[in-house]
Amino acid sequence: MTRLVAAALTPALVLALAVGPALAWQCPVQWKAAEEAIKKAEALNLPGDAKALVAEAKKLVAEAKKHHEGEQPIDHAHSMWKAKAALAQAEAGAGVVLGIVTPGSAPGQWKAAEEAIKKAEVLRLPPDAQGLISDAKKFVAESRKHHQSPAKIDQANSMWKARAALAQAETAAVLATP
Repeated sequence: MTRLVAAALTPALVLALAVGPALAWQCPVQWKAAEEAIKKAEALNLPGDAKALVAEAKKLVAEAKKHHEGEQPIDHAHSMWKAKAALAQAEAGAGVVLGIVTPGSAPGQWKAAEEAIKKAEVLRLPPDAQGLISDAKKFVAESRKHHQSPAKIDQANSMWKARAALAQAETAAVLATP
């Protein structure tokens, strides 16, 4: 009986040990990219609503760092997607000023996010990862809603939310159990 339990738990333990460090190793890389994008955006003459996006990006980086302190793979998953979302927010805020926020940008991001969601949904996801998928779907819906407005800030919100949805779905897939 002991051998059977050990045989059943060994793959799960190996996966937990492999996934946790793999996600943890990437977190600082993602924060750095987000922090660099934030610095670049702050160097621009941002209008108020774009400044608000960059301020939110800073908050997401702080949250990502806090999640990184956790010991569970889901903590690192939250750290990863929040850092990627912060990067997207900072780039979207800068894009308002630089003129790279265009109405045609977000639909491609939705499609990528929706494909990643579909791929993740067929996997055996733990409950926490299922929560990431649920949130990713909400981000896609919000992205589509923002996209309906011609205002640049709404287009920027549409873009970063679609990218955040993609990051959530991809991170959830990493947490899938074999």
